[in-house]
Amino acid sequence: MRFFVTGGAGFIGSHLIPELLKQGHEVVSMDNYSTGKKENEVEGCKYFSGDIRVINDYSYFMNKPDYVIHLAYPYGVDGMGLNESYIGTGLVGTYNLLRWSTMVGVKKFINISSVSAYGIIKDGPVTEDMEGQPYIHYGVTKKSSEEYCKIFVGTYGLDTVNLRLFYAYGERYATFDHSALVNFLHRAKQGKNLKVYGDGKQMRSYTYVSDIVDGIISSTKNVSNGEVYNISGGSESNILDLAQTVIDVTGVNVDIEMAPQDEYRWSDDWVKIPLGLTTQDFLGNWIDERNYVADNTKALNDFGYTPKVELKEGIKTMWSWFNK
Repeated sequence: MRFFVTGGAGFIGSHLIPELLKQGHEVVSMDNYSTGKKENEVEGCKYFSGDIRVINDYSYFMNKPDYVIHLAYPYGVDGMGLNESYIGTGLVGTYNLLRWSTMVGVKKFINISSVSAYGIIKDGPVTEDMEGQPYIHYGVTKKSSEEYCKIFVGTYGLDTVNLRLFYAYGERYATFDHSALVNFLHRAKQGKNLKVYGDGKQMRSYTYVSDIVDGIISSTKNVSNGEVYNISGGSESNILDLAQTVIDVTGVNVDIEMAPQDEYRWSDDWVKIPLGLTTQDFLGNWIDERNYVADNTKALNDFGYTPKVELKEGIKTMWSWFNK
């Protein structure tokens, strides 16, 4: 089969493309290299630099793909803030890809979405039938890209699927991030105490990158008709337990330091969120990101997705990469 992968030089793409090639598929990838890296390119895949916001002709789909996997998305230290590229890449870029996919006869369009499309989750585990009310720009554009995919199913007959990833991690993950896990690994490497904000009971489903790759490839095997699927790891943890797991795995001599919740995202140089753009609602009340634990039953039933990597094992592997 022929695959076209956007963002192939990025974190997930650098793991996905080698697996596709290993399975005997032909792969072409486009990346604008804003966060993707040349060093992530692998032999056997044709890479080229391009911008999905300005796809003007068929030449981007030079291999006449059977499947398009849309990974490309802006990501950076202002990831939770006002970023116009979310609209450009997330909406205009996704629309362009869907349009050209329809024109060249793509069998299936795999749109990589995010847990952020759900917004605030009060009760878990989260199932796909829960109404999403995203509250940050990233989540709003992810949710909107899903709606575009559904439109192209009904209007143009293009099969699409939306995969909502939960807290990806692994080798070659961004060394800047707002996530607790990356923050803990940074602090552990520097010998600093691990800061836990609030009561530390916020729950997360962390998903190792090889499980994400399995989920993406497995999703190509059935007709989805614009359906949404959770893709998460088999391990869940609250933030306080996650900090202890990091200490246990890394063996560093640091402690867990509890901090007021309203200091969240302001404590470290590698987590720079623009002033005023915290996760607060318009009334100034703190939004407690309490329960992001996924139910994978739908993905299991429809295309056999089963995560394999336990959290402690994944952190151990990521820690080894972190220290190279």
